[in-house]
Amino acid sequence: MIGSALSKPRLSLLIISDAAVGYLPASGVVLEHVVVTPEAGLRTPSLKGERQLRSTALPSRRLNLAISLASGEWVVPITGDIELGANWLDDLEQQLSANNEACVLILQDVDGGVLFAIRRRAFAYGALDERLSEAHVALFDWAERIFPLPTYRNIGYEGVVHLPMSGLRCLTTPVVAAVGTGNDKPETRMSMPTQPEIEYEPGHFWDQGTADYVKWEVFQPDEPEIEEVLRLTQPGRVLELGCGAGRNIRYFSGCEQYVGIDIANNLLRRAGDRVEENALGLVRGDVVRLPFASAMFDLVFSTSTVQHVVPGRINECIEDMLRVSARYVCLIEFVDELPEYPGWFQNIHMFKHDYVALMQGRARLLQKGATGLQIQPAVKEYFLFEKI
Repeated sequence: MIGSALSKPRLSLLIISDAAVGYLPASGVVLEHVVVTPEAGLRTPSLKGERQLRSTALPSRRLNLAISLASGEWVVPITGDIELGANWLDDLEQQLSANNEACVLILQDVDGGVLFAIRRRAFAYGALDERLSEAHVALFDWAERIFPLPTYRNIGYEGVVHLPMSGLRCLTTPVVAAVGTGNDKPETRMSMPTQPEIEYEPGHFWDQGTADYVKWEVFQPDEPEIEEVLRLTQPGRVLELGCGAGRNIRYFSGCEQYVGIDIANNLLRRAGDRVEENALGLVRGDVVRLPFASAMFDLVFSTSTVQHVVPGRINECIEDMLRVSARYVCLIEFVDELPEYPGWFQNIHMFKHDYVALMQGRARLLQKGATGLQIQPAVKEYFLFEKI
């Protein structure tokens, strides 16, 4: 029950704006404060249990960072755009204790002011859209556009609950656009910036290219390399990069927890049919900017995914997968062309990377070899690394 778990101090409070510092409660009321501010920093003394971070990133990115680092069962982002009453924290705790299902509570007063309270794990396994600059706008986008989609299964706690709360007032109004959904009531979604047309933009490429995707993986033979990696590493928590339509989920059914991330909604919808009971969630996101806390997974696994990362971002990708891995990284990727089938890496979405060289100084190579299953006319190898 959340009520018992929330018994003080099970609430983490996130402050990401200097304007919100005045709402910091006394030390000890919450588990900790994660304060992420611009380089100028705070103008108030630190409190016991407070973690101060400096970041010049967009407010929405700072919010994502703070939530990833929070320790409490529930986190409350306070952006400085909300005016709170004197007893707001007691009111909030009462609301959270009374509800034991929702991942997201949008607390509202009669004037429409809002305060978000988020079950931490729902945010740990879900991404804010970092193309949005303002933190409160990103929160609305996440709750209204990303979270409720049936594409995602969030750790068994589903839904967004709106609850009334006294003593709460928004100082600014998020910029939202009403988008018609075919119903009488329009769906509230954020206005997204237009993207310039480029030759290969992964999100567009894979969503469009998989619109009529066929689940051919159902008939794919077992890959002994995956089974061997699991035998060697014995991971409890696994993250699969580019989980696609879920063809590999069956391998990880014996692990304690499994999370899959992919950039294509079409594939994630199909993967949802294959999730096991240990699945914490299926997340839409970019493998170059993983929306997970550091060292969250025992094994970060990828097959036929990192090869699609453009050369200009491959170092960033490697660094981030090592960041979220507590120990092991396994890559099963195409590495070369067969002489009789040249041109494999001339496809706009295929890139030839030297994975051993990329891991140099960051992880040690435990195993490397050709895969037994060659289903495309190119050379595919597996690599098992251990973080240094």
